[in-house]
Amino acid sequence: MKQLKFFMFALTVLMGVSFTSCLDSDDSEYNSVGLFRVMTGYSGSYFMDLVGNQLYPTYSSVLEIEEQLGGPISAYDLAYIQYSYVEETTTRAESSTTPQVYNIKLLGFVGYTATLTETISSEEEVGDLSSNEVPFVSLTPSGSNGYGYNYTNYPATYGKLYLLAPIAFMTTNDEEKFKQHSFHLAFIPANVQSGDTELVFYMSHDAGSDDMSTSPVTTSGTKIFDIQSALMNFQAKTGAYPKKITIKAKVNENSTTLPDEFTSVSIDCNFD
Repeated sequence: MKQLKFFMFALTVLMGVSFTSCLDSDDSEYNSVGLFRVMTGYSGSYFMDLVGNQLYPTYSSVLEIEEQLGGPISAYDLAYIQYSYVEETTTRAESSTTPQVYNIKLLGFVGYTATLTETISSEEEVGDLSSNEVPFVSLTPSGSNGYGYNYTNYPATYGKLYLLAPIAFMTTNDEEKFKQHSFHLAFIPANVQSGDTELVFYMSHDAGSDDMSTSPVTTSGTKIFDIQSALMNFQAKTGAYPKKITIKAKVNENSTTLPDEFTSVSIDCNFD
């Protein structure tokens, strides 16, 4: 049970869109958790980290997870997984930078699908990304995991592939209304100049048909964006990858009224 509690704590830090676990209170198989790319090969789906380590789940454990998910794990780009090693071998990497291959039993799975980054010509076009733009509540949501640990979530990058953007936003307390919400990330290629070290993104919250007229509630999660094209564009124009990434968005903690000004959050990056 201790391991399951730890995994659930981790999920409060990195909230996903689809979670399932095969653990029960007596399960002692837990070895590790981590965030991995979901890959597809000739033998099925497997997981890869940023240094090339490959984790191949057993067929039976994948079937069990997919049955609970109601679909294939290959539908996701990233996954936060809990797993155990099938067997201890002398080939396990002593160095964290040496790619190795492991056989694992998949115990828990949180799947993420990445949204492609869009391009716009000016800051004024940010509003055009959404049919019904409404503000975010926070770009750095905070909370408590229920075990005495308070946390604040900040954006992060997953290699040169993805931007992980934690968000808090308002929605009507209704499943169908919640499904109407979507999120966009865009950058302005024309604003990138030689010598720049900061890459600026604009994020928009589209409420769709949810007018949030009836007692909206605040929820939070992490949105995954594919930023490969933006990074390649930046590198081509400046000769280097950005040292800082900034996200700008309209934020209003108290209502659904869209403010005039953007709120910004920045992170330092090291893509070398």
